[in-house]
Amino acid sequence: ITSGIFSKIRHPIYSGLICCLAGLSITTASVYRLLFTIALYYCLDIKSDFEEKKLMETFSDYEKYKKAVPDKFYPDSMLPWSDI
Repeated sequence: ITSGIFSKIRHPIYSGLICCLAGLSITTASVYRLLFTIALYYCLDIKSDFEEKKLMETFSDYEKYKKAVPDKFYPDSMLPWSDI
């Protein structure tokens, strides 16, 4: 995949879910929701590692795609500390 969102990050649906829940946590000033969002991030990270392992077993080109798109949930260039 050489264009669109999948050319920037490998798991855009998980990214959207994490961003929505983080935004809801901030908007409602809920520490519990924020903790849930952090826990969800951790779970999705583990789940995506498992999925990627299966993808590499099934599709020989997936390793090449993973190298071409190193960012899993969000482009590193979007992080405020990416210029440091």
